[in-house]
Amino acid sequence: MGGDRSAGAGPPPREFAPGPCYMGRIPKGADLVTYLDRLVREHAIGSGFLGLIGVVQRARLGFLDTETGRYVITEIDGHREVASCVGDVSLRDGSPAIHAHAVLSDQEGRATGGHLLEGTVAHYVEFWISSLVGTPFERGLDPETNVTGWVR
Repeated sequence: MGGDRSAGAGPPPREFAPGPCYMGRIPKGADLVTYLDRLVREHAIGSGFLGLIGVVQRARLGFLDTETGRYVITEIDGHREVASCVGDVSLRDGSPAIHAHAVLSDQEGRATGGHLLEGTVAHYVEFWISSLVGTPFERGLDPETNVTGWVR
């Protein structure tokens, strides 16, 4: 994994050791992002990965417009199945926070996906977070790509 790293490649890969794994259910009516951000802060999880399955009552998903650096928001009112949701945990402004992308499907199997945003509300959602031991990555704006991602 050595060799040249091009400009804008971000920090080099890091080695992590497995830490505690947390599994649970997000309470009905709770905001997914707020709940999970609070959980990773309370357990001091600076690095990790996560997944979700279940059903949401309402959702807010974002598509990043790299020209403006802003999200184009899709709001979904009504129940949707969480067909897939994966993400990671790293530091944002010095505190642990989640970053996740979700694919939600309707009753006909049509899917909508994007960055999981606050305003996505649980109906019945199970989660898992596997914490990792090592130096956490830190999120910040990468000026070359106009994406907020791992910069340190």
